[in-house]
Amino acid sequence: MTYRIANSLDQLRNELNRCAPSRSKSCDGWIGDAAHAARESDHNPWVKDGATGIVTACDFTHDPAGGANMDNFVAQLLERRDPRIKYIIWNEKIWRSYARRDVAAWAPQRYTGQNRHTKHAHVSVSEKKTLYDLTTSWGITRMLKVEGTKSVAPPLQPEQEPSQPARPATALTVEAYRDGMTLGARTLKEGLAGSDVKWLQAKLGVRADGLFGPITDDSVHEWQRAHGLVADGLVGPLTWKALLSGQSRFASSTPSAGTKPRPLAQVHPPAAATPGAVAGKYFTRSGRQFPSRDGYPLFAQGYNSATGKDETWGGIVIASKSGKNVRQIGCAMTAVTMAVSGITGQLYTPADMAQFLLKNHGFGSGGDILDWDRLGRIAKPEVDLKRLTGFKAPEIDRELAAGRPVVVHVDYYTRNGGKSQDKYDGRGDHWVLITSRTANNHYQASDPAGGKFFTLHAMKDGRLEGDDPTKRGTRYRTVGNAVTFSRGLDRARWMADLVKATVSVASLAGQPKPKPKVVAPVARQPAPSTVRPATSKVSLPSFHGADKWGTVRAIREECIRQGVKLPTQIAYVLATVEHETGDTFKPIEEASYMTKKEADAYLRGKKYHPYHGRGYVQLTWKSNYQKYSDILGLDLVRHPELLLQPDVSLFILVHGMKTGAFTSKKLSDYLTASHANLHDAFRRARAIINGTDRASAIADLAMAWMKSNELKRVA
Repeated sequence: MTYRIANSLDQLRNELNRCAPSRSKSCDGWIGDAAHAARESDHNPWVKDGATGIVTACDFTHDPAGGANMDNFVAQLLERRDPRIKYIIWNEKIWRSYARRDVAAWAPQRYTGQNRHTKHAHVSVSEKKTLYDLTTSWGITRMLKVEGTKSVAPPLQPEQEPSQPARPATALTVEAYRDGMTLGARTLKEGLAGSDVKWLQAKLGVRADGLFGPITDDSVHEWQRAHGLVADGLVGPLTWKALLSGQSRFASSTPSAGTKPRPLAQVHPPAAATPGAVAGKYFTRSGRQFPSRDGYPLFAQGYNSATGKDETWGGIVIASKSGKNVRQIGCAMTAVTMAVSGITGQLYTPADMAQFLLKNHGFGSGGDILDWDRLGRIAKPEVDLKRLTGFKAPEIDRELAAGRPVVVHVDYYTRNGGKSQDKYDGRGDHWVLITSRTANNHYQASDPAGGKFFTLHAMKDGRLEGDDPTKRGTRYRTVGNAVTFSRGLDRARWMADLVKATVSVASLAGQPKPKPKVVAPVARQPAPSTVRPATSKVSLPSFHGADKWGTVRAIREECIRQGVKLPTQIAYVLATVEHETGDTFKPIEEASYMTKKEADAYLRGKKYHPYHGRGYVQLTWKSNYQKYSDILGLDLVRHPELLLQPDVSLFILVHGMKTGAFTSKKLSDYLTASHANLHDAFRRARAIINGTDRASAIADLAMAWMKSNELKRVA
């Protein structure tokens, strides 16, 4: 049989080679030998891509003298926790990305295999094609030597284009940090440091440490290419003008104290924008800013290629018969949600829309949309939708000319006996949102698959076709099915938003440099109201998901909101979530680390099935689901998947541990203002959730949280 290495591992190997071009490869390897073939191993081509076997493991030689220290290499992979990773083995330890019954995800365990992996590190990736062939950057970086400081690792950021020559592996000397630099006053390049570099990094959406290293340089190159500038990595007058005059496709940031931006240039209508440029109203929820183009936000229905993470709403089940979720079949709903948000100027996420339709019986048993017009009723005033056929370029042009977006059905693969082939069959496979047509007759669109902007062009027969190929080698082609809207973006409102944002930044120009001062943390602003499946009887937190540390802050704030203010109690809540979610800090389902088939068999054997564990703390049994249905006024018995919504799960987590709703034992029974033996108090507090199960291990986690900076901020 033919076989190959997974593309993601090839990408990882290339990044390591670029960081350490002279490294030894004596222990590198990917395809297994006869000894591997005789046993189960990811070095064997057991994953099949058609007739080709895929090897999902690779070994990397430990060579500190050559710049490939596996301690640093593995540490970077563990810090990033890339969703492609299945497990890592190095120096007699193994780290798994999934939780097991006796150990949390990513927790190190002693590795007792025959080869202890002291001369090379082993990386295995997922058997899912969308992950094992994903070639986005792993963020592997070399060490930087900074004058006057210790060696520091640069932030994890996108790598340079493969077509560009690799940089030499010599150490970079960075100048001393210069504060109070006026934006645009000097040309920035690799090796400089200062407050203007920090502002630039925040503008590009990378970690703002004020050191212009090679990865910041890569981000500048990428930004320049996206905005039609010469991609030389130098932030000179033209690049400064572009940075200060409009919205980038990265997260924007307000200039820090001590900076003085130049006046902003005139904002042009979106129809004149170049493909790939982002302009328009920013859409923000719980501190997270969603990118937008033409005034419409961009959402991913599941995996987000920009963040490298799965969106929390992807797991919402919308097909009662098959159990399929938004990630699998929610493209049409997500595309419409983007359109309705732009039209109304209000942020509705796919989670809001899915729950709205579930409440109003908008999905069939297979997850199909029963009444397209119902999707527009989430907004006030409502937006009317029409599902139409026979839509080609002239009809799409008519809608766009009237300022209305169009959701179109596209074909890019063939269905055959449950399998898909990489060719067209004329039937729609996916839905995308078209927002405008550019001056050079390209159609700008937003793709729910991965959350990407892309462009299309008109074919001779009137169909539209994507400008770039998909992962299957085909291109999106419209099939004539479309959804139109009764109105479009309020352009006057949108332009006013742009002008307002422009004035707010430009007004800073010419102001004297303020004296340095300590600024108190800004209180979190409440997120825009969301549409719940029903009106909650209690006030839910304004939280709709975040990364680990954003969730930690949300838990801390919810504890204080519900009157749980002792650091010991908050530490134990955090430790419980860390354990119950396998350190993901996301609402999860019981047995989520198993395959669907294994999980179904496992859960059917539970007495509490189908009310198995869900949320930040694994709520089980129908009586508990009914209890919180009564408290919240949400039908959790009929819709147990609501426990996977961050705001619902967060409220239940804190409320249950505070009041003893789970087991009749509560936080105040064990944790008070002072303790003779705090570890023992944490150990006994496990009774709040689950008797004595893993009590000592969770107590260890709570002791660690007591030393964290997060609890030092508790009033």
